[in-house]
Amino acid sequence: MDVVVIEAARNGNLDVVQWVYSHTTVNSTEEAMASAAGGGHFPVVKWLHENLPHEDFKNAVMDEAARCGDLSLLKWLHTNRPDEGWSTFGIDNAARGGHLHILRWLRDHEVLNEDSDYSAYECNGAGVYGKPF
Repeated sequence: MDVVVIEAARNGNLDVVQWVYSHTTVNSTEEAMASAAGGGHFPVVKWLHENLPHEDFKNAVMDEAARCGDLSLLKWLHTNRPDEGWSTFGIDNAARGGHLHILRWLRDHEVLNEDSDYSAYECNGAGVYGKPF
């Protein structure tokens, strides 16, 4: 049932996610939450967070949330899951999507700075370095 819940989360189908978790056994919520975050499905992310045991999602959820460009989701995750961080994929995802507002927020929260070599290629590709942001 893991695949069913992951796909339901990816598509924002909260009612399906809730039904699967209440009627079957699902081994992990990490990929479901990351899939929901990547699609910008805030209600699914919030329900998974509030109703299931907290797993250590490492960076996957935050990285995928940066992909969708939903700053309110990123702020909520940052506040409610403070032990989970970012990887270069989150910054790259935001840059690839052209989400300058996300890159600015990451910069303001000391995740991204001009001395960071881990994602300079993506940020240059997005045209954010060399321009005020």
